[in-house]
Amino acid sequence: MIKDHLTYGRKTPWQASNRERKRGRNLTWALRGMPVPEWVAEIWSGTATILALRCKGSRDGKAVDETRYNISSLRTSAQALMEHVRCSWSFENS
Repeated sequence: MIKDHLTYGRKTPWQASNRERKRGRNLTWALRGMPVPEWVAEIWSGTATILALRCKGSRDGKAVDETRYNISSLRTSAQALMEHVRCSWSFENS
């Protein structure tokens, strides 16, 4: 239900995108987010947003199309949320 809304829904409250072209990468990052439903907030207290971050394009000549879903307690802009999620990936991949 939530995944479908973030992936296929026409309107989501928060949207941001960014394009990256360097080191053999030509990627477009698109974030879509929404406030957590009440039932999610009851299970995970303190959560504020549910995010879907899609990465589409090519990396070293290979096609890339990934979507990652996150739950966050941050209450900020879509652009700031996208940068935060991408920074956490750089720590995981280092």
